[in-house]
Parts: sequence; C-alpha cells; structure tokens
Amino acid sequence: MAQAKILIVEDDKPLSEVLAYNLQQAGFETLTAFDGHDGLRQAQLRTPDLIVLDVMLPGIDGLEVCRRLRGDPLTRELLIVMLTAKSEETDQVVGFSVGADDYVTKPFSVKVLLERLKAMLKRRMTPDDAHDVIVSQGILVDRRRHRATAG
Repeated sequence: MAQAKILIVEDDKPLSEVLAYNLQQAGFETLTAFDGHDGLRQAQLRTPDLIVLDVMLPGIDGLEVCRRLRGDPLTRELLIVMLTAKSEETDQVVGFSVGADDYVTKPFSVKVLLERLKAMLKRRMTPDDAHDVIVSQGILVDRRRHRATAG
C-alpha cells in the first residue's frame, strides 16, 4: 500500500507537531494546517487520505469544515476524524451528523489514535483497490488517486 497522506488541522501547534512526528514515525506523510480556512484549502488541493480535524478552530470551525468537505464531490469520500476537547454526548452526535467518521476526545493516547487511523485506512482499501495500484521496479502507480511514487 502507498504511503497514506494525513492532514492534521489543529490550532494547538505543539499538539500538531507531536501528532505529525508520531504519524511520520509510523510511516505516514503529513500535512498541517492551523485554522479552518487553510485546512479546507489543503484538503481540496492536496487530497489527503485522512484528515485529523480539531473542532474548535479559528476562522471556520471544524464542524463547518467537515460539512463543506462532505458537500464537495472532490472531498466527500475523505476519512475525517474529529479531535476535540468537547466530550459531551451531544457534541459527538453533532460531529457524526456533519459527517465525521470517528470522534476522539482530548486528552487521548497517541498510540491508540495511531492504531485507529491505521485501522480506518486499512478498511478503506478494498480488494478492488489492489488492481488500482501497480508496482514495478521500485515505481508505484496508484491509478485511482492519480499518483506515482518512486523509491
């Protein structure tokens, strides 16, 4: 499987750095955004495989970012994990109702979050996807995502 690209949209820079570091150590490519506008823009332009999205963001909040991503044909299928300090049941219900695939409350275990993300990405890859990825002589071509990777 090709290296998955994960967009972290989190305004807490130290937390964003910790997440990016751990995801990179686990073999993921990471992108970061520190507000809702930039997160939405990067999701639309860079097409990550999964988004870790804080709810309380400057500019556009995470719920609105999620709503807009789900409303856009280019991004509606992206995996979205809400990451937030809002832990009430109603907050979680709202997160799922706008299209989140999972909802993780702070504080959280980075190791457990990594395993959740890996499981989500693994489930996303169906047997049909295997035909969309061709590997030959160190070159990987992902026909579904329109990506080629060497080395």
